[in-house]
Amino acid sequence: MVKNFCFIHIFYLFLCYDYQLSEEVRVTSGVPQANVIGPLLFLAYVNDIWRNVESNIQLFADDCIICRKVTVSSGIDKLQTDLNKLGEYA
Repeated sequence: MVKNFCFIHIFYLFLCYDYQLSEEVRVTSGVPQANVIGPLLFLAYVNDIWRNVESNIQLFADDCIICRKVTVSSGIDKLQTDLNKLGEYA
């Protein structure tokens, strides 16, 4: 029998430990874990990340790789600009 568990129910969180319930706390941000829509929301969030950058971006699961071939010093500035844009995006 499982006696320690956590529930997220309609944006409220409460804990049960040793058969005693805590008070409910309102969850004001984030996506509830172990749900069906979480991965879909993540994909919708990162799927257009490439639109605002000039460098190459590769996405795999929850990873993002940005790369650019730098042959002149201005390439370093362009890569840094793209990194700054990604920082603003996040």
